[in-house]
Amino acid sequence: MVIDSQYEQSLATRVREFTAKGLRRLFVTSAGPSEGKSSIVAGLGRALIGSGTDSVLLVEANPIHSDLYHAFGVAAERGLTDLLGDLYFIDLGRENPAQFGLGDWLEILRAQAKTGELVIAEGNKRFAIRIVRGSISSISSGVPGNPDSLGELLLRPGMISSNQRDDALRLQEETGRPLGAVLRTLELVTDGNLTRTLLDQAGRSLRELITLHRPSCRFTETAESYRSVTAGRSSAMPEKHGIDELVTGNMYDYLKSPFLGSQLPMYFTDTGVPSLKLLQGGTRPSELLDPSRARALGLLLDRLARVFDVILVDGADVGTSSHTTTLAGQLDGTLLVVRADQVDAGTIRQAVRDLQRDGAQVLGVILNEAEGLGRAAAVGA
Repeated sequence: MVIDSQYEQSLATRVREFTAKGLRRLFVTSAGPSEGKSSIVAGLGRALIGSGTDSVLLVEANPIHSDLYHAFGVAAERGLTDLLGDLYFIDLGRENPAQFGLGDWLEILRAQAKTGELVIAEGNKRFAIRIVRGSISSISSGVPGNPDSLGELLLRPGMISSNQRDDALRLQEETGRPLGAVLRTLELVTDGNLTRTLLDQAGRSLRELITLHRPSCRFTETAESYRSVTAGRSSAMPEKHGIDELVTGNMYDYLKSPFLGSQLPMYFTDTGVPSLKLLQGGTRPSELLDPSRARALGLLLDRLARVFDVILVDGADVGTSSHTTTLAGQLDGTLLVVRADQVDAGTIRQAVRDLQRDGAQVLGVILNEAEGLGRAAAVGA
């Protein structure tokens, strides 16, 4: 089934309005099964290319019925679940570390929600990135006497004394805990001062890291997640300091990712339409229901959004799986497809509530098979 070209163009026009506002990762779902969702995704992808969008990627993320590839007359091939398993859940300990850039290391460790320390070295420069359940909690130089060490950055403006710094460093060496955690446990710094200083330190280190040519990286995993306790209460977890957002912001594009960059295109399928690519569901689509895949999928879509102008994600209907609303909440916006001859206002309202509950921004409804309007009516708010 295809949708009429005039309505394809109407839908494409609305989607281009969304993308002009920075909403480029769009999730397409439906309130129930057999609403024509996959046909809408395929037709919309073609229309976007035909109306001047430079590149579009269609992603099959339906763990129940992964059949978008039928719309392009191509054979089923490796796709999304294979990509996640082969690339994002690779066993780093069994691989040649030389094939990974710093961007590869960070993205894969984040996808696997690892906890530990990534040490980066080149010449006389040495840095340590502490990762807690996949979130980056600190970045520091490991060179002795470094003026940008946390202790020195707190000492210079008088936030701590030299004796307090030395005591904390001794305790750090004895316990192996992060210096910031030690300082908070001893109540020598406030959360606010520690956060600002950690961000300053991370920014300084990150600017140096992106200038490294071919650094060596080594990750050491720790068994327990970081949790500092002060006076019987948990202090702010490291991922709340904003360092993770700093690393994954604009500077992230400067971190080299030769492994992921070279491997990802191998999983795309040509659709026969120039600049329109398809990432099929893969040989094990049901694996998308595994909660451990959700973080990796979000990271993958972030990376793909740096390559493609528009990404349309074809998901399961809202009533089929909680995976649908979870994924919708990670993307920029959601379009809900509804068959005109199966409209049930209560079901639609409940679908919208379910999507919004998990953080999805519902951009509008596509009314499919509307009599007198062709195959599909344009998106309506």
